[in-house]
Amino acid sequence: MLTIVGQCHCGNLQHTLTLATHIKHLSVLLCSCSYCRLHSPQWLGKPVLACHLRAEQASEFKPYRFASPSVDYVLCSHCGVLMSSVTWIDQHLYMAVNAATLILP
Repeated sequence: MLTIVGQCHCGNLQHTLTLATHIKHLSVLLCSCSYCRLHSPQWLGKPVLACHLRAEQASEFKPYRFASPSVDYVLCSHCGVLMSSVTWIDQHLYMAVNAATLILP
């Protein structure tokens, strides 16, 4: 297993990923929705065993939801970096992480 951390530009939002495999086996995906086309995130695909998101200043943690009734985008309202997207499907929480926010080994 491998653990990778990431953060927004100002360091307020951070996430920790626990991977089941070597990082070279991960998929990076693009989304074609209007929001993602404007922000150009590179979503990290499977297999991620666990992901933890934390905020130094909780007031700077701002989920954003637009046309989709089930997906929240996680941004830092201080520096504006798009960190992840979060959704519930069949009572399971799923999170995609913007690969550009990772601090790679």
